[in-house]
Amino acid sequence: MNDSHLEVLFLWHLHQPHYGMAGESEYLLPWTRLHAVKAYYDMARHLEECPQIRGTFNFSGSLLQQLIQLSDQGWRDRWWRWCQLRPEEIDLPTRRELVRHFFSISFERGVAPQPRYVELYGRREELGVDGCAQTFEAQDFLDLQVLFNLAWCGHFAESDFPLVARLRQKGQQFTVDERDALLELHLEIVAKILPLYRNLADRDQIEITVSPMYHPIMPLVIDTESAAVATPNRPRPTPYRAPEYAADQLREARDLAQSIFGRRPSGIWPSEGSVSPAAYELFAEAGVDWIATDEEILRRSLGRHHFDRDQCMWRPWTLGEGQGPKIFFRDRWLSDQVGFVYTSNPPKSAARDLLSHLQGIRRSLPDSRGCVAIILDGENPWEHYEDSGYPFLKALYEGLTESVGLETSVFSEATAEPGQLPHLHSGSWIMGNYQIWIGHEETNSAWEWVRRAHELIDTKSEAGFDEQRLQKAKENLRIAQGSDWFWWYGGDFSSEQDAEFDALFRSFIIEIWELLGEESPRELSTPLYEHHLTADEEEARVIGPSRQISPTIDGQRGDDEGWDGAGQITLSGAHGSMFEAFRPLQEILFGFSPNALCLRLYPGQDFGPDFHFRLKFSNSEMEKQIHLELRPDTAPQQSNHATIAFDQLAELSLPLSALDAAPSQQLELTIEVYRADLLVHRFPLHHSFKLPTPPTSGAPNRT
Repeated sequence: MNDSHLEVLFLWHLHQPHYGMAGESEYLLPWTRLHAVKAYYDMARHLEECPQIRGTFNFSGSLLQQLIQLSDQGWRDRWWRWCQLRPEEIDLPTRRELVRHFFSISFERGVAPQPRYVELYGRREELGVDGCAQTFEAQDFLDLQVLFNLAWCGHFAESDFPLVARLRQKGQQFTVDERDALLELHLEIVAKILPLYRNLADRDQIEITVSPMYHPIMPLVIDTESAAVATPNRPRPTPYRAPEYAADQLREARDLAQSIFGRRPSGIWPSEGSVSPAAYELFAEAGVDWIATDEEILRRSLGRHHFDRDQCMWRPWTLGEGQGPKIFFRDRWLSDQVGFVYTSNPPKSAARDLLSHLQGIRRSLPDSRGCVAIILDGENPWEHYEDSGYPFLKALYEGLTESVGLETSVFSEATAEPGQLPHLHSGSWIMGNYQIWIGHEETNSAWEWVRRAHELIDTKSEAGFDEQRLQKAKENLRIAQGSDWFWWYGGDFSSEQDAEFDALFRSFIIEIWELLGEESPRELSTPLYEHHLTADEEEARVIGPSRQISPTIDGQRGDDEGWDGAGQITLSGAHGSMFEAFRPLQEILFGFSPNALCLRLYPGQDFGPDFHFRLKFSNSEMEKQIHLELRPDTAPQQSNHATIAFDQLAELSLPLSALDAAPSQQLELTIEVYRADLLVHRFPLHHSFKLPTPPTSGAPNRT
């Protein structure tokens, strides 16, 4: 009998950037309020119901600041104020904004459960934003105001406050009084958030930690040249070094947390898990006891040939002689399962799967005690789960309570013996580098503005400029150093609010010039970004085929000539404000022979031995669908009209006639990845791939 013991360390990261335009006391975007009503409230109430479960909650300083401003200082967000308008008095520009933004939630979990919301969504899809802005009647806008804010209410908002259940049951024809009551309830819930977490900390059920104040990538603020360690060939901006600002960001967040929760955080989740030797030294000098980052950092720190998961992952580490903070390394696989995979599966099955993996880790421990760090967003995943994640977390927490050899704990009390690292790699939890935040033309341009603003502050400081204005300018600079602006710049991520994020960043830089008595540079009146991607374009880049192809369907990696001219779908792992490192599928080639659609799937690094693909094809009119399974070790054979094979990779040829598809019709494709009977991924995550029509000549199609 294996009597080893595994401590399960959950770290739920709660973060929002500073949404207030420089010089204003109103937020441009509503995400602090909306995530508070759904995720922040739910996560705390879950633990109140499960007092035997312990966990760690990490707040960014900017989130703590905004929760105080919303609950105690009268701040509101622009979307909240739009909802205070009487529908018949809303002007046309605001009508457009309501139609544009008030479907910003998971369709499956947020929109679909309310028939009236589905109706309004369908009209927007048919008529577009401008069409709806001009044709929606007053009741349409009133219902939209209520349904959007109602959709963001989580499980406990409904169970604890009868108004939410009553409005959901009513479903439509809401009144102004009902809308206003719902808005006030949002504020009531926001005001409960920080006392809830303080109470959990006071009874020692949770540990509270912080990320630096405005969520900067600390190694880059210390020295942007640290990006060269992992990506030496990517372009970089003019070197920028501001270690004193990095230290201020850390100190300010810890001071704020201490004032709210009555204790100074001993641990740190560095923004985006970003570490470097210089950042580690800064944490050590500040008296931090532990930090956490991703397992890819451990792999690169040890060297790939010296990294063995069972020997290395289930304990903390220290750097050098062991005098600095302990370092915990995030289990990428398990964290991504919770963040992405389990959302599409029955809650109890998903919880059982996670518990099974934890027991597998326990049985593999090289010593009698070990720990596993599961670290992920504590806010974004839950809008994609059934009932805001309540059934999954309930099943998981109950299973952990009943499991032999598993115990939830907090990072500062982990008992596993630490190892010693000779070196710490410079990188983040995304790909083990910083390329999301530096190296693209847009991100580098943003860093140039940060550097120029810093130089202006230094110049004015040396000249004895007004100290109060200098301090305000420095705060603006710390906000501008935040990771979120750089996340949305560049080609990696996009959202419907790209323009707003860009406007926020530029407002902080512009105000620095104005505070210091200078006219801001004219270039700052122009957006720094140049692209807008849909959610599917962000997740997968599709290049259409350039000519007809004639491949051999055998599941082998050869035959490049037969696939010459095929289209390509490259998968990015980007999902709006989240990034998924889980890679069961790497790339897709597709093309057309004279009478068939041909497909080649390259399994990714995480495609395991018990995995298989399920594919769904349809023509653009959805008049005919074909479902196929592709399992490894399948020799070339016929299946459901198609020729399929899966050896080194998966290939198939499907006659267009099987879909009743004319050459001019667009085809749609969805790929699901299963591990046994568990759905672990869907490509694309929403909707389907739109495959360009078969080419008749030369130039490639780009969609």
